[in-house]
Amino acid sequence: MVVAVFVFSSCENGQDVVSPLSASAEQAAKGPYWEDDKAFDKEMQQIINSMMKMMNQMEMREDMMAMMHCMRSVKDTPDPDVDFAQLMICHHEGALAMSNTGLKWGNDEMALEEAEIIIEEQAQEIMELAAFLNEHGIPTKHHNM
Repeated sequence: MVVAVFVFSSCENGQDVVSPLSASAEQAAKGPYWEDDKAFDKEMQQIINSMMKMMNQMEMREDMMAMMHCMRSVKDTPDPDVDFAQLMICHHEGALAMSNTGLKWGNDEMALEEAEIIIEEQAQEIMELAAFLNEHGIPTKHHNM
């Protein structure tokens, strides 16, 4: 993954703008923007937060796409109960993936607790649905999510 950070400075009070191509580290550090460490730190934190949000959204979308791919790959059978169980396994695997992504990127205590509950409960439901399918002569396969 490539991460890029862009820093912009302004021309105030007749000061020259130092371009990154021609500036030494010392010149860049003396620029008006760099003198206010708190403002710089705040802006950098906003950039980092924005990038993390984008990465979370991308990963969450990947989880959803994998779930949808899994559901599309399920072959219809004459038994609606078997179809239901197969599709629900895909659905629950998607919930597990999204919950793990939520745990990876999330901060809200309530959302993190809900993700943990979903992982515990839906993992158990996957095992129950797989047992149901096995009882009906349908081998279960692990879907690559």
